Amino acid sequence: MSQADPAALRAEFYRLPDEALIDRQTWAAVRYVEPQTVEKEAIKGGGCPYIRIGRRALYRKADVLDWMERTGRRVENTAQLAEVAA
Repeated sequence: MSQADPAALRAEFYRLPDEALIDRQTWAAVRYVEPQTVEKEAIKGGGCPYIRIGRRALYRKADVLDWMERTGRRVENTAQLAEVAA
């Protein structure tokens, strides 16, 4: 698998309609993590829901946005990050 530019993958993701399907490499780029992190979540659970088409795991953009909203941390400044982490 070729390594696409993560910034390009993120830009493409945000241009897609909500019903579009994305692969794990794109989902990892959107989250700023390695694709292996997304794969581990798919195995252990706790990650974003996905669908299987053949051997491919694909994520619906609407599900990705919903998952990020539910699991993300909202802060107004960096000092709050320490409070959230504590």
